[in-house]
Amino acid sequence: MIEEKLELHRVREFGDIINDTILFFRQNFVPFIKAFLTICGFFMLAGAAVEIVTKLRDLESATAGGEYTASFWLSMLFTLLSHTSILITVNCYISLYHEKGKVPPTVPEVWGYFKYFFFRIFFANLFLLVCNFIAGLMCFIPGIYLTPIFALVAPIMILENTSLRYALKQSQKLIKENWWLVFGIILLILVLVVAAYALVLIPPLAIVGGAEWVSGISSNSTEIVVFAITKNVAQIFYVLPYIALALLYYSLSDQKQGISLISRIQKLGRSDKAAGQSSEQY
Repeated sequence: MIEEKLELHRVREFGDIINDTILFFRQNFVPFIKAFLTICGFFMLAGAAVEIVTKLRDLESATAGGEYTASFWLSMLFTLLSHTSILITVNCYISLYHEKGKVPPTVPEVWGYFKYFFFRIFFANLFLLVCNFIAGLMCFIPGIYLTPIFALVAPIMILENTSLRYALKQSQKLIKENWWLVFGIILLILVLVVAAYALVLIPPLAIVGGAEWVSGISSNSTEIVVFAITKNVAQIFYVLPYIALALLYYSLSDQKQGISLISRIQKLGRSDKAAGQSSEQY
């Protein structure tokens, strides 16, 4: 029996978002992973290489004790680039999947969309990151409050092909009366991602640590290389929260449109009734 392809446009409850996120990833695993590795693989490998080179250099340098070294800033830059590439790839894939009528897009199709959105999303994310950081410094609560709103901005920009300004307004409109739902989904998905990260990172680091303990030779450089490679490869788990946010966008959009449609029908019914009463009076 052929499994029916996931319908993107429908209202979903909390559990449906989580289940459909996993279902979408499973149904599109091969074409999605192909697009992911082709497009995001470069950023992941580049991030691992930069982190290894800079941290090994800091290890040998007399200034390695500084907290904000070149390694720190370069790692931050490539982390942002890598996360941006994953975010764009996921949403471009989903957008094309929807446009093609539940047909998985090809790598060149995703790449074409990726090139179009990359700089727009990168600078938008950088702007939102700074805003969230400032809000967090002013008070912890505003930073938390803005997180769900900002989280939907990039998906809206890609899925609706719109500007940052419009996406911010649209996100606020969608989040209204649904803040806790969005926050809860983001929190749960991030917990699952962190758990998956730990499961991937712990075994290689444990093997390296065990080998050093048995041999009696400690090698910081080996730990740096293993940690950097494993950490960057494990970024594949970030596709899950980005898929969940895209599904959440479709769900909230349909919910708002449905409520709006019902409201218009009710108003239409009242208008017809009022018109009938008026004609009877005459």
